[in-house]
Amino acid sequence: MVGLCVEAAIFIQGDDDRWLQHRYGLNCVEVWKMLVRKFAHWYKRRSQTFQPIIELYPKDGILADDEYPTIIFTSGAALLANQLYHTGMFLLLQNKPRFADKSNQKLPDMSTLWHSHRVCGIAIQNDRLDCWDPCLVASLLVVGRTATHASQHDTLTQTLEFVQRLTGWVIDPYIQQLRVDWRLADGW
Repeated sequence: MVGLCVEAAIFIQGDDDRWLQHRYGLNCVEVWKMLVRKFAHWYKRRSQTFQPIIELYPKDGILADDEYPTIIFTSGAALLANQLYHTGMFLLLQNKPRFADKSNQKLPDMSTLWHSHRVCGIAIQNDRLDCWDPCLVASLLVVGRTATHASQHDTLTQTLEFVQRLTGWVIDPYIQQLRVDWRLADGW
């Protein structure tokens, strides 16, 4: 999954069709479709050890203001792989080529909101030092920018501050930038 997430990050930087043609031998729309298929293939075929042991949503009766799901994995590798899957799909969906077909658009896995909520839900439940990684912080910061409600902002800020205390990593500048991004979005 690390490799696929890197491919998604490369794709969103390569907005020159000639670059994509050279790298993949395909045009932008074809590359996007290929990457989405690869992500879907991984997700559907991931082993049992990479599937969550708990997956609850606010509609299941959990009282949470932020509306993020509770998703828990048995290992750090499963947590990382799934969070990177959702981050990569989030990036691809945010950068969907204009002429890509709209088939399967009603499926949850074709929604940036669904993927961002799952990244946040996975991160919020991650309270173990050995399960945090700079990639996880980065993915939370990337999708966290799209959070719209004050309760979500509070939850994400608290999670990032917890990670900073837990790991000793200095991420306060990124937390402050996230707050600036939210204030700018409120001003629209």
